[in-house]
Amino acid sequence: MVAAGRRMMITDQNYPRRQPLAGLSRSHIIPTPHMRIRKRDSPVVLKKFLQAKLHGVRVTETRLDYEGSCGIDPELLEASGLREFQHIDIYSVTTGARFSTYIIRGAAGTGEISLNGAAARQVQLNDVLIIAAYSLYSDDELRTHEPRIVLVDENNRPKRRPGG
Repeated sequence: MVAAGRRMMITDQNYPRRQPLAGLSRSHIIPTPHMRIRKRDSPVVLKKFLQAKLHGVRVTETRLDYEGSCGIDPELLEASGLREFQHIDIYSVTTGARFSTYIIRGAAGTGEISLNGAAARQVQLNDVLIIAAYSLYSDDELRTHEPRIVLVDENNRPKRRPGG
């Protein structure tokens, strides 16, 4: 090593060159946040897929003077499997705007879809939205995964599916 001011510099002659990754075994793979470890040497790569979607909901309220978030009626949360404080993507069918925020629990039984804070600037009352959440799944989980898609009526109430 050669001293360079206050920092130490490693020279080629003192430090072996890195070997290509191709020759490494699975035990040398360093897990990342997108991997789950099942067994000691077998990392599982996760893929991002749709978890749930509220399709065709209408904006019932906008509040600029609020910290931010999207208020959703608990009936819609239960039907979709979405949870308070979960990250969501919102797509405006009316304007084409796309943005992200998180869920807060709205007033029960009202069909509330309220956009608050900065998100309130993206929409107007009665705009039609798609609210989507995505999760990470392994290939094994994807074999049986079915996203929960909730269609709503004009009052933001879940529609009954035929046969369901």
